[in-house]
Amino acid sequence: ASLDMIQYALKVMLLEGNDEILNMVDKKGNSILHVAVNSFNAEMKEDILNLIMDTITSIKGSTKLKSLLQQTNDLGRTPLHTALEHGYTSSRSLVKTILKGYTDATKIRDKVGYLPLHLACQFGVVDVGIIVDLVSAFPGSLLETTKVVLRGRDTEQIPLHLALRAHDIPSHKKKKNEIQEDEDFTVMDQVVLYLIKSNPKTCTIPDPNHDHQLPLHTAIVMTKSHLLIEKIAQCYPKGIEENTMKEERTALHLLVHECEGFDPREAELIIRILLKYDPHGATVQDKDGLLPLHMAAMEPHWEKARKHAERMKKAHASLDPKSRHVILAELLKSHPKGAHVVDYKGNLPLHHACYAHDADSVEMLVKVYDQGATVANGE
Repeated sequence: ASLDMIQYALKVMLLEGNDEILNMVDKKGNSILHVAVNSFNAEMKEDILNLIMDTITSIKGSTKLKSLLQQTNDLGRTPLHTALEHGYTSSRSLVKTILKGYTDATKIRDKVGYLPLHLACQFGVVDVGIIVDLVSAFPGSLLETTKVVLRGRDTEQIPLHLALRAHDIPSHKKKKNEIQEDEDFTVMDQVVLYLIKSNPKTCTIPDPNHDHQLPLHTAIVMTKSHLLIEKIAQCYPKGIEENTMKEERTALHLLVHECEGFDPREAELIIRILLKYDPHGATVQDKDGLLPLHMAAMEPHWEKARKHAERMKKAHASLDPKSRHVILAELLKSHPKGAHVVDYKGNLPLHHACYAHDADSVEMLVKVYDQGATVANGE
């Protein structure tokens, strides 16, 4: 139907005092406003929403419109929630229109405990201005957690946790925006930066849904961007050596564990950033007594997977070990005495390099601590 036809039909029903169309819902509990903002026609849905809201306001008043914007569907979601479910098709003007009609829509949780800001961060946006508007309407939402119970335990995530894990969605692309950040940041990077600038305390809160990782840990695993990692490290330098996870590993341990997926140059930049803001981080051992240096000398987990695949006669591409060697070299520069440290099984980093049959790592470690060649481990 054309917009004129929709407006005519709506006006006739409302002027006759027939509110039935406003109270009707589909089989999923969606009202006319839910349907309007969830239209697959991204260009048209904004016009439809404006038309409906203007018509309702002019005939029934803002009170009736407010009650419709509060109305929830079977998922407990308001039209604002629904407008943010398809992150890459949500428009800022659409969100602004809803907020103008009912600002407190930002404070309503759906049935799984999500505020609109949680949904926007989880599904992503193509315009960081949407996040700006949601936070401006409800600044407290930055520290509000989801209330989801998963497998019998609470998974209380703040919007920053969700935004950091939204880097594999279509909205993860470069776009200049109003917060004047470097053009090398993607849209979701810009969202993360806005969240931590708005409330730096968010950088200190672990994510219980992912092994209590701090935002810095998640940035290393999910974004692999030295630009973003540096911003978070600046916000909370103590997070570099905090070991909040089950294995008691720090950001440096996590970087070594994940480094096979990094470009060697990016890995070098990240390790230098972390060591610049907290040189002591290289001296922290995990629950098995492993320094980041021990882990950098180990056979990487992808290499074990490759060997297993070969035994099973399946193809498995080996990744370039240069990133691990770059990180090992930087750790030795920062903490050369680490080459003398044994883990809980009596292994030096040199033992692990020998187990891995990694000649380059062995050479680097022997240059720093040649007496390590005579040290016996627990076996």
